[in-house]
Formats: sequence, C-alpha cells, structure tokens
Amino acid sequence: MNESNEVIKSVYEDLCQSTPDLTDLEPLEKHFDSNKTKTCDQPSTISNSESPTQNINSTDFTPLNDPYSTDSDSDWTPPKKRLLASDSPTSPVITLNCIDGIAVTIDAQPNISGNNQRIQVTQLTDTNPSVDNNGTVIINPQPSTSGTNQTQISNPSSDGTFCEEAEITKKKVSRKRLRNTNKWKRVEAKNKRLKGEQYVSSVSKTKKVISQKVMKEPCSNSCKFKCSNNISNENRQSLFDTFWFTINNWDQRRQYIVSSIDIIPVMRPRNRTNSESSRRKNTRMYHLMLSGTRLRVCQKMFLNTFCVTEQFVSTSLSKISGVTNVVCPDLRGKHPPANKTPEYVIDGIKEHISSFPLYTCHYAREQTTRQFLGPELNITKMYKLYVNKCKDNNMPDDKIPKKWLYDKIFNEHFNLSFYLPSVDTCDTCDKFAAMLKCEQNPEEIEKLKKLNTEHLDDATNRYRLKKQDKETSKGSERKSITLMMDMQKCLATPLLTNSQSFYLRKLWTFNETLQNDTENKSFCMMWDETQGGRGANEVGSCIIQWVLHHKSNETKEITIWSDNCAGQNRNIVLIYCYFWLVQNTDLMTINHKFLLRGHTHSEADTVHSIIERKKKELTNYDIAVPRDWQQFVKVCRSQNPLIVHNMNINNIYDLKKLRNNFNQRRKNTDNEMFLISQCVWMQIRKDDNGILFYKTSFENENFSQVNLKKQMRQPLTLPTTLPVASQINRPIGTKKYKDLITLTQWLADPALKHFYVDLIHTDQADQIEED
Repeated sequence: MNESNEVIKSVYEDLCQSTPDLTDLEPLEKHFDSNKTKTCDQPSTISNSESPTQNINSTDFTPLNDPYSTDSDSDWTPPKKRLLASDSPTSPVITLNCIDGIAVTIDAQPNISGNNQRIQVTQLTDTNPSVDNNGTVIINPQPSTSGTNQTQISNPSSDGTFCEEAEITKKKVSRKRLRNTNKWKRVEAKNKRLKGEQYVSSVSKTKKVISQKVMKEPCSNSCKFKCSNNISNENRQSLFDTFWFTINNWDQRRQYIVSSIDIIPVMRPRNRTNSESSRRKNTRMYHLMLSGTRLRVCQKMFLNTFCVTEQFVSTSLSKISGVTNVVCPDLRGKHPPANKTPEYVIDGIKEHISSFPLYTCHYAREQTTRQFLGPELNITKMYKLYVNKCKDNNMPDDKIPKKWLYDKIFNEHFNLSFYLPSVDTCDTCDKFAAMLKCEQNPEEIEKLKKLNTEHLDDATNRYRLKKQDKETSKGSERKSITLMMDMQKCLATPLLTNSQSFYLRKLWTFNETLQNDTENKSFCMMWDETQGGRGANEVGSCIIQWVLHHKSNETKEITIWSDNCAGQNRNIVLIYCYFWLVQNTDLMTINHKFLLRGHTHSEADTVHSIIERKKKELTNYDIAVPRDWQQFVKVCRSQNPLIVHNMNINNIYDLKKLRNNFNQRRKNTDNEMFLISQCVWMQIRKDDNGILFYKTSFENENFSQVNLKKQMRQPLTLPTTLPVASQINRPIGTKKYKDLITLTQWLADPALKHFYVDLIHTDQADQIEED
C-alpha cells in the first residue's frame, strides 16, 4: 500500500505542475487514511455545479439533483442562447488507477472563484492496474462486480457517459411539460456513436449512415511481432467489448488508448542528404493487455482490435498533459456562458410570482397538485406588474428581464393556472378518448365505443328526464315545481383593478342559485364568508329559505336537479333537511335528482354566465362590500330580473344537529348495501317521513328504501325550529384581515372602511384558501 501511495502522490504532483487550474489543490497526504474512500471538498459557491465523480472501473453513477426538471438533461435553452444559473455545466474529472486497487479522481474544472476542486481517493476491488518502468500508470478497465449503489440514469450525462434506462423518477412540479432532449435525433445519434452502434450522421447533409463498430481482422502472418500467434481472437474480442461497452466515456477511452502506448525516441534515425530531415522524432509502441501483462503488437493489430483510426490515436496522444501520461478532459461545452442569467434575477422573478395569493380546488385535490391564481390575472398582466416593480426599485430599463424569461420560470418552476377547474369534468369521456386513441385491437375498440355510447346515452337520458320534469311541472298548475340548483364560483370583494390589489387577499361572496323553471324565475341566495361557508348547512338553509319565502301555496311537490358535489348536494345532511321540510311545511314530496358527472350544465349555469358577462363592465369602485354584489346581481338582467335573497347568520341553520334523531344505516330494507354516492334519485314523502326512497339508476322501476329513523317503528318527530349555525360572524384569517385593511385605502367611500375594520379575525383561520 505504501508503494501505491507513493505512485499516486508522484502522479498527483506532476499533474498539478502541468495543469494550471490544479495548482491550488491541497496536499494529497491529507486524503489518505485507513478508510477505503475519503472525499475532501473546499467550499463551493455554486451548489449545483458539482458533478458526480466517475471511475472507469465502476458503473456507479449519481444523477444531478435538479428540482425543476423531470430528468437530468431536459433543461431548456431559450432564444438568444441565454442559460440560467441552474443550467451550469458539470465539471470534467480525471481518473487515475494505480496499483493495489487505489483510484484517484480529480475534478479538473474550478468554479467561478477558482478554488472548488474535488479529490476522491477510492480503493477498488476488481482492478488489476500496473505501473511500467517509466512510472506510467496503466489503466486496466474492468467493470465493478460488487453490485452496490448502482443507479441508472437517463443517457447521456453531461460528461458524455451513457446508461440504458432511467429508474429514478421525479415528481413533476412545472406548469408545462419540459422537453426531453434525449429524444432529439442529434442526441440519439450522439448516444449511438458513443455506444459504437449504427447511426445516421447529423453532420452530413446526405444523412450518411455510419456502420456499427465491430472488431476488424488481425494483422497478417508476415507481421514481425507475430501478433496473431500471441493473442487469440477471443482475447481480442474481450478487449474490444471492454473498450466499447464497459468504458462509457470518450475521455476514459482516450486515457485507455494512451496508457496502452509507449512513446520512445527514434532508435535509428535515417540520415537524409538531398532533403529535409524526417519530422518523426518518436516511435509508438503499441500494447494489448493479456492476463495483466502488456503484450507488444503492431499498429494494425492495435487499431483493428479496438476499431479505431490512427487519427483517434494521434488526437488522444496530443491531449496528454505534461509527463503524467494523463489525457486532459474535453472542455468543449463545459465553460459557463458569458451571458448567463444571474441567480438573483431568477430569485427575484420567483419571489414576485410567489407573492400572489394562491388557491386550491377541493374538487380536484386528489387528482392534481396544481394551485390557482385569481381569475382576474394572466401572465401578461403579471409581467407588467413585475416591470413596474423593477422600475419602482430604480432598475434600468435595459436590465429588466424580458418576458420570455418570466414565462419560462412561470412555466417550468411553478405548477399554477389562472382558471379554477370545472366542478364536474367528465373523466369518463376523457378516459374513453385516450384509450380509443391508443388502442389497436379492433375488438377492444368496438368494446370501448360501446361503453362510451352507453355513457353518452346515460347523460342524454338525464337531460331528457330533466326536460320532461320541466314540462310536467308547467302543466300542473303550480302543484309541482322543478328547480335547478348550482353554486356560482366565489366573487371577490372588494373588486379593484389597481396593480397592488392583485397581491392581496379578498373577502369571498357566495351565490347559490335556484332556478325555478316552472315559473321562469331565478333566485340568488347570497352571503359572504363571515356569515357561512359553502357546505351542506348553507345549501340546505338556502332551500329552506326558498320554501318558506318563495314557494307558492299551491305547490305540494318540488323536484331539484343538481350536480354531484358531495360536500354540497349529495350528502346525509341535505336528506335531514328534506325530512324537516316535509314535516314542518305543506310539502308532500321532495325529489332530488342528479345529472351525470361531467354533463351537469343546467339553467342555473346560464344565470351565472349572465353575472360573469356583466361583471366585466364594472368599474374600479362599484363593488366595495359584499352587499354591493347583491345590488349588482339585481340589475344584471333587465327583463325578468334576478331575485336576490340575503342570507345571514340568522337564517343559516345548523342542520347537522338533526342527526340526533336518525341512525345512518348501511343497508336498506332489502338488506342491500346503501351508499348515497350511488343514488341518482332521492325522494322524501310526507306520509313516510324518516324513510328515504332512492334509485341507483333511472331505469329502475321501483324505489329502494332505507329507514333512517332512530326509532324505526315510531313516527318521526323533529323540532319545529332549527338552531342557527353561529351566533356571531365567522372569523377570517389574520393575514387576510391585514390585506383587507390595506385594500380599504383604495375604496371610494372612506366610511366603508369600518366594515372591514370590524371583521373578526384569528390566527387559526390562516391557511391556503380553497377556490
């Protein structure tokens, strides 16, 4: 081991003298101890520029950790060839193998400060290196058989190495798909050339096909070294396989070639009298490794064994650094670009994007991690706000980042969108479309088409039944009423358009729309988030208020059509509400039917579209407090105006307390499993109050029954009055409260500021808001 260490130290010292960039390395003695591997690092100023050290006798690799890309080579270079700081190229490495299984790996590329070299001393178990008489290190590449810590990464890596498949997957955090450069034809050709496979040249205009690398014929029998007699084709094939399939880096291959060649002076120079003397000063002695022994061979045998050209050998020898017999790494493409975007500029853009309030959607929370910005924003408006911020900070116009950089960071470093997803997106239709596009089997295609047709027929049938209910109720002389029920997306309060307001949280106003298609009347039940949320209590309270104040005396049956939102429409709390209504009012029957998920457009959505279109005409001072939204909705439609009903804490009831009078049973009267999520039609009857009649398909002729009464054989008795959900206004988060107070400085009427000053707020209410 001492002899090995002395060899390494000697090589190391020669390398430092011949390579200016390595003159500041620490003494090599510092890196030797009893451990097999020890790594010493000096402080680095670029956290992600350090490349994984690679040894030609090992197949262990470590992928780069880039939190903003899906693979190690998918970084995008925008127009004008500007690179981000995170795109810094990896540093080249030099690997030396010495006797007793000791390898030294030196990072030959300093960082910006010039003092970030990396040294790794490793003991190898499956090597057979040797040192010739001149002290030259002979590299004997052999694959590692330990099988430990083997990690495959997608090809190619930044230093030209390749592996077969990627086993490491990273979670996507970007808004858009990042392009995968590994699929580019030029990169694929580069990888195949590195592997010795057949490829189409990307340099030639004629798309020349380059043949696969194969071992060529040996030299003739007239060779003075008798190479064919000294080495078999099997041994030559083993060396060829090692060179092309085990060594997977051009620098390491050149080092292998250089280590197999000895350069000696010309022993018998020819005396020339009538011309210039020969330019050849040295003679090359070629060797092949056979069982750990260097065997002298001729040039033809050497070149044909490795299927390389004389030019490749000459280029490799020209890259030798000093007297160390070490090939200098290829530095092409490794230098940091002069026009690289500074890291502080990128951080500034990220900070600006993160300053906008974010929202999540509880409908799609399990399917996506995407968050949403306010619908009043877009990326162009955000960039204009960023430019204004830069100007406020006295940044020169020529130093303000361009929009392409802002777009790039927004798309690749964030998973954000400007539009809240629909309440019911038809996953089934999307699934069928994707499967039909990819399916090749005709039988499977017909099966998928049949299932898709059945799905669409189900949606069409429910629309037909809804239309039929409307026509039936219109001819019933108000004895029955058909209602369409849906909740509009949240309305921000106050409604401001100045740039600073985009960074601040707003107070939400809610609108539950009940469209009476029988009488062609639209009712908007409105409240704000200090009075209630958007759950079953609020939806049930809206239905109760409509029945108590807007139902005709002749009406004995109502039919409600809605979407399938479990938190608002299809839940046990709403069933309790219906039981209470049929007991305490003159209603005889309540029907609640559900449209097919993804196909839930109703007349209530038409009311919402009217409000949204009119909202675009609002000025900066029209909406200051939640009651302004109610006044605005009243005038949205001139003919047949919308009827607004103000909901407050006095008429939002705690319907969940009705559960004390019921048992939530799992099976119906036929001993079948009962699930509310499978119901498409729920019916409550006054004569059988406490029993839920339901259907799981509109094709079923008879209703199934489940008795929810706690005393199954006793008549159901419910209280005649309902407790309110809250005696005081609900608190909002302290952060939102501070933002609302900031917003009051732009209100046209200063007196309205007291509305926001008096809001109750707590730290416990601070959280990322949902849509």
